[in-house]
Amino acid sequence: MPKTVFDMEACDIAWCPGCGNFGILNIIKDALAELSLPQHEVVFVSGIGQAAKIPQYIKAHSTGCMGGPCLRLPLSKPVIPA
Repeated sequence: MPKTVFDMEACDIAWCPGCGNFGILNIIKDALAELSLPQHEVVFVSGIGQAAKIPQYIKAHSTGCMGGPCLRLPLSKPVIPA
């Protein structure tokens, strides 16, 4: 897969070899590249668990939360400072 602006430089990934989360991460990066979204307009919201670490491996805005607080993020296209 070609490098994109969303790729982290060098980071240790905490998943076990063969984990399905690698495939999910690659699909998300492919989708971001296909959509040509500017990096500063992307926000990932995650919860808890191993799959919730995906935003840690993508160079974009992210937040982690449990339950209701996540729902307070605007779901329209907000202006996110670069």
